[in-house]
Amino acid sequence: MIFICLLLIILTEQSHGNDLFSKIGDIKIKNGHANKAFLLPKGEVIYFWEQTRPPTEEEKRLRAEWFDKQWEKFRKSAEKRGIPKIEENTREIAKELDKWHSKLPLIEKTVKPFLSAVARGMPMLMRQAMEIGYPLAREHFINQPVVVKSGLIIHYPNGDEKNVQLDLEKFYGQESWARIPTEDINLRASPNGGFWVLETKDKFLLLFKIKDGNFIPIAKIQGQSPIGWSLNDRFMFIKSLDESSFIVYEMQSLKELAKVDLKSTSCNIKSPFIRAAAISDEFFVVSGRDTLCLYSLSDGSIRQPNIKMLRRIGGSPNSVIYGVAFSLDGRLLYIASARGFFCN
Repeated sequence: MIFICLLLIILTEQSHGNDLFSKIGDIKIKNGHANKAFLLPKGEVIYFWEQTRPPTEEEKRLRAEWFDKQWEKFRKSAEKRGIPKIEENTREIAKELDKWHSKLPLIEKTVKPFLSAVARGMPMLMRQAMEIGYPLAREHFINQPVVVKSGLIIHYPNGDEKNVQLDLEKFYGQESWARIPTEDINLRASPNGGFWVLETKDKFLLLFKIKDGNFIPIAKIQGQSPIGWSLNDRFMFIKSLDESSFIVYEMQSLKELAKVDLKSTSCNIKSPFIRAAAISDEFFVVSGRDTLCLYSLSDGSIRQPNIKMLRRIGGSPNSVIYGVAFSLDGRLLYIASARGFFCN
């Protein structure tokens, strides 16, 4: 049986007056510049770094050629689908404003025609924004620096460091002009520190195993956030690329253990509304804005709390759930919600 509780954690200064935080050292960046860092459970710090150079004229030409093709696709799509839809919507908005205008006092009628004109002019403003934005975006894109080296530095508590250099072709692309600095990455570590992943904007994960202080690349997995592990590092979950399901992996074999369908009648949570997910040795749980789905790893069944329970968790008919986590033994499920405190 799973017990559901809301956990409220408050950080305070210690009663004897010491500061909550104290500085223990500095980490100097030796390679390029670092824009992401992550603290592992045993005190190691991992940070991602890049070294760059200015683009050559040939690389600028290739970037401009690629950008122009992409922009033309975007422009045609906007003219075919986006702007006509906006025009249709703004015509309806303008009509509603005109009806509203006829019922207003005289002094307010002087303002409302302006609002109606603005609504009708939105498609034109969008076209102008595209015309203005094109040269600015193009100039910014083609002049981006080129990444010549990148990697991960692991800084150990004793001051030692280890450099894991990334394969530029696999990470950025085969062509040098495409190797533009990225900030769209995330570093994540498992609770016990046995595994960690580098998540990229291209929605794949580089999975590493930590063994005897060495970081060993073991897999490249397609997927996206939310990503997480059970507290004992036994299982890992990741949301699928098509956002229709979560995949659960067994970490020792890296085999797919389960697939949790978010569109099933038992668990109808739309991807944009997913707030959090967690896993234990027995269950996987995913929360939407106002609901929960509990998936059994043993038999594949999916359960949801009833309306009464959801109201107790969230404190209102439209409960809001912010996060979920299992206790170390997997018997308790902690829920952060809009309600101040809940425990059952």
